[in-house]
Amino acid sequence: MESKKERQEKGVMGQNNLTYGEVLFETLAQCLHFIRNKYGAFTKDGGKFIDLGHGTGKGVLAACLMHRFDKCEGIELLDNLFEQSKLMKESFEEHMKDHVSPIYELKSEEAE
Repeated sequence: MESKKERQEKGVMGQNNLTYGEVLFETLAQCLHFIRNKYGAFTKDGGKFIDLGHGTGKGVLAACLMHRFDKCEGIELLDNLFEQSKLMKESFEEHMKDHVSPIYELKSEEAE
């Protein structure tokens, strides 16, 4: 696994602050649905979705597909995961450009 290799190279293995895991689309959908039902959120367009430690960016893409956020943003410290997220973003934009109106700007920024 690339994230494990980079964590070893950077000497951050075993630290609780860099645990890698994938979010499933269904799980994120259930979370947003729960928040909508319990707190009345997501009833109108807008807001900001931020995924700290976004890995390959799947959660950010899922969020922008489930709600019309003003901005969906991911922040990732591991370079290899950040690079994978940029490739995923490019692939998504290429496949969707003829199917979806350009309402979202997917932005990739490297954490400093």
